[in-house]
Amino acid sequence: STLIQTNGNFPISEVIKMAPALPPLGLHGTADFLVEVDLPTVTDNGAETLLRVSSNLEGIGIDLPQPLGKSATDNRALHFEMPIRESATAMQIKYEQAFDLSLLQTETGNFDLNGTLYALPVSQWTGFISSLEIELEKTAPPITSLDLVIKHSTLGPVEANDLGLVANYPDTGWFGYLSSETISGSFRIPQSGIENPLMVELDHLRIEYEPEHTGVIADALDAPDALDALDYVDPRSIPALKLTSKAFTFNEAELGSAVLSAYPIKEGLIFDKLEVDGDLVSLQGEG
Repeated sequence: STLIQTNGNFPISEVIKMAPALPPLGLHGTADFLVEVDLPTVTDNGAETLLRVSSNLEGIGIDLPQPLGKSATDNRALHFEMPIRESATAMQIKYEQAFDLSLLQTETGNFDLNGTLYALPVSQWTGFISSLEIELEKTAPPITSLDLVIKHSTLGPVEANDLGLVANYPDTGWFGYLSSETISGSFRIPQSGIENPLMVELDHLRIEYEPEHTGVIADALDAPDALDALDYVDPRSIPALKLTSKAFTFNEAELGSAVLSAYPIKEGLIFDKLEVDGDLVSLQGEG
């Protein structure tokens, strides 16, 4: 094959245009990029022309939650590769310490996303998205199919390692499955609205939670401040929710089944149903 290489300093707003399913939200600055075009020879039967772009992203700031966020002075390797085609497009995108993903454009023009996320702090991301104060479009997103492994994910006190996430956007919302030792079951994310809550139906949910003393409590106990697992959870960012779990374990105590129903108000959440039912405890509440 013949390899053509060029170097240049480009603004990230121009580079991101090569991946139309990825919004340029929170990106700013310029960086040095290496651009390569790999041309197959006439004897390379079936081989495709490949475009590769790589950079250490020094000079580009990413104002997003972790693991994507970085300052403009940090070095984080980015590499993506795609064949140059007339029709459907496939991309391989790697971002150091964040993800290794494949993005495939289907015949309908939508995208399938597959691969590995190294971390996903859900509460930070929901809080960030809520702070944008944007209304969700009533149309399908550009990415309509997910098949991911999340090496480490957190949602308040819920932590999961090697979490499998498979989801599709068939019509008016997301439907999918979660699988890990901590949490396993199905979920449905409809378009926004109190009449369409987030539905979660789990086979099991296991929580290990030891609250840390912070703020005035820490002062009263003469204890150092520490980040609590719930410190990043802003109840105003949580959507209407209906959750059931056939098996609920809290700090290794098997408590039986659990039901939770909540809906948002301006100041936070109303829990209109909270039930735990098992051999060790029977609990009903609201608030």
